[in-house]
Amino acid sequence: MSYNYRTSDNRKIEIYYADDDDDDIELFTEAVSMIVKKGKEKITLNVYNNGELLLNKVSTVTLQNSLILLDINMPKIDGIEVLRELRKSKKYESTPIVMFSTSSSNDIVMECWDNGANLYIIKPSKFTTLIELIEKVIKINWEEKKIDFDGFVFN
Repeated sequence: MSYNYRTSDNRKIEIYYADDDDDDIELFTEAVSMIVKKGKEKITLNVYNNGELLLNKVSTVTLQNSLILLDINMPKIDGIEVLRELRKSKKYESTPIVMFSTSSSNDIVMECWDNGANLYIIKPSKFTTLIELIEKVIKINWEEKKIDFDGFVFN
């Protein structure tokens, strides 16, 4: 599933999002739509309901101004395995990968950190908080962002 949101600004961000929960996908899609309506971002949102589909897609495209968001618990290939697969390749070494999960387990957070995720976001319960988090993440200058564990869990 791909959604194109366009505004008059020249800035374009491509988000690749994998999540198996239809409700979470719907909320995320609606949040992105609202962000674009009120701002100047151009966002192409590509949604996949499992990690295998996302891996297959990103292997066929050049990722520029792109961001990958991964849920952790998914069928076929979970988000941590997708993260590992992507980080094995030089092609994705500069692509920001954000883990997006309901889990706040320290073990899972550490596993994501150890495998090269750029950020870890615990899915918020409020829709307005989801919008705020997405806005913050898409405004990050990933080329200049220093990755350290103190700022790894993002909220």
